[in-house]
Amino acid sequence: MKLRNKLFTMLLACIMLVAMAVPAFASAQTGDLIINGTTDGKTYDLYKVLDLTQSGDAYSYTVNSAFEKFSYNSMTDGQNLVDFIQKNKDDASVLSNLAKALTEYAIKSKIDPAKSVEATTSTATTNLDYGYYVMNPRGGSAASPGYATMFSMNTLSGKDTTINVKAVYPSVEKQIVDGQNFVSANSASIGDDVTFTLTSKVPDLTGYKWYKFVAKDTLSEGLTYKDLTSITVGGGDPLAETAYTVTKSEDGKTIRFILKDLVAAKYTEGAEIVIKYTATVNDKAAVGTVQGNSNAATIEYSNDPSYTQDYDKSEDDFGENEPKGKSGESKTKTYTTALTINKTDGKNALTGAAFRITGDGVKQVVTTGDVYVESEDGTYWNLKDGTYTTDDPATEGIDTSKYVDTSTKYKKETETTLNGTGGTTNVEAFVNSEGKLTFTGLGAGTYTISEIVVPDGYNKIADFDVKISFSQNATDNTYEFTAEATNNNTVTVGEDGTLSMDVVNQSGAVLPSTGGMGTTIFYILGGVLVVGAGVLLITRRRINAEK
Repeated sequence: MKLRNKLFTMLLACIMLVAMAVPAFASAQTGDLIINGTTDGKTYDLYKVLDLTQSGDAYSYTVNSAFEKFSYNSMTDGQNLVDFIQKNKDDASVLSNLAKALTEYAIKSKIDPAKSVEATTSTATTNLDYGYYVMNPRGGSAASPGYATMFSMNTLSGKDTTINVKAVYPSVEKQIVDGQNFVSANSASIGDDVTFTLTSKVPDLTGYKWYKFVAKDTLSEGLTYKDLTSITVGGGDPLAETAYTVTKSEDGKTIRFILKDLVAAKYTEGAEIVIKYTATVNDKAAVGTVQGNSNAATIEYSNDPSYTQDYDKSEDDFGENEPKGKSGESKTKTYTTALTINKTDGKNALTGAAFRITGDGVKQVVTTGDVYVESEDGTYWNLKDGTYTTDDPATEGIDTSKYVDTSTKYKKETETTLNGTGGTTNVEAFVNSEGKLTFTGLGAGTYTISEIVVPDGYNKIADFDVKISFSQNATDNTYEFTAEATNNNTVTVGEDGTLSMDVVNQSGAVLPSTGGMGTTIFYILGGVLVVGAGVLLITRRRINAEK
């Protein structure tokens, strides 16, 4: 019994010694991978290129079975992937090209990623087996250096490994062409054409047989798409019409500029794509600076090279279930304002006045004031001087030569009317029953206001100019309209960015009536003349007597 116990003790000691002599492999050879620079909603595929076993400071790398058939033209005969990476571990350029080649091989060979990470913030963390990996941002482009990222997951750098995303995704910058400048906001009048640019870059097309690239632009109600000016790539000549398609939604508010098969076109990766087009400000434009007329653009693009559906090259846009990525929005705003004239005598509102507005910016203007509309039940007639009268031309003794047409009647209504056809024009309208007339849809510029019909009993005012300016407020980066007028007129800017001003007519001077001071002057002058005549007569008689 004692011998048996002694043998058991010796055996246990031997087992413990053997166990101590065996290399201590980690039971779970994993670590945390931290990925910086990720984009919310995007997927990052991690492909395991080399397997790793580790014991203390001893490492053993072997090519992962998924990449056993991978070949690379930079590898010498007999050189395997492990040796090649080890030899060039300090050459970022070589590893960057290798990473791209490995990614393309993985996509074409339909290798399943060891792990796919869905990003929700700018930093993503995942648990990963030890090994040598290549990370590919699914659908990413190569606007920044590198496309895929190679990294080693092991204990040399501690439990955590941190890498930075080198690839970026197709994006778009929308701008307005304002003379020689490119801006994010401008002012314009109704009827003006505004030129927009959408700028993006040719993405990396690694692994794609067919790549779809769609610039999508959504216009507000106040803008109407007019025409495509050009599409250029890399600053070259405008693309031929066969290289793209332009489509519009049923309501005309969503425009899609579709670049056809980028893979076949072989554009240079990272080359700048510039789409230039025009839109017209219409009479539905938001007025003032509270809202503005916005315009938002995005890029939709292929984001899954492994998508196996046979692409119909005649169908340029994305199918309902076809995977695609979408960039963030880039917006511009176009602002327009309104000028309200308050017609007064200095105290009370005056009616019966009409005004004309002229200027280079007057193409189409919405007026809110009194208008005269043809009507069989009307009680007004149009006179040749531009005014309207209630005097029936059929009345005996009326001078009918003053009438434009003695048979056409009009009725007076207060309404909002779109004036002008789009070319530079003059817009005229009467004030309403409250003495107000509003010209809506004005951008920055100088306008001349003329009173063309004067209220009865008042003097006509001289023409005056209103200069409207548009600028960005440096304090809070908002946009604002300001204005100034000539001839001692003052323009007020409301909180909403609209303009108003009082225009005063003075009553004409009244000549004195009979028995007033005026006749007294005549009496005095008459008396002086009589006395003078008497003196002259007496003087002459004296002269004659002396003779």
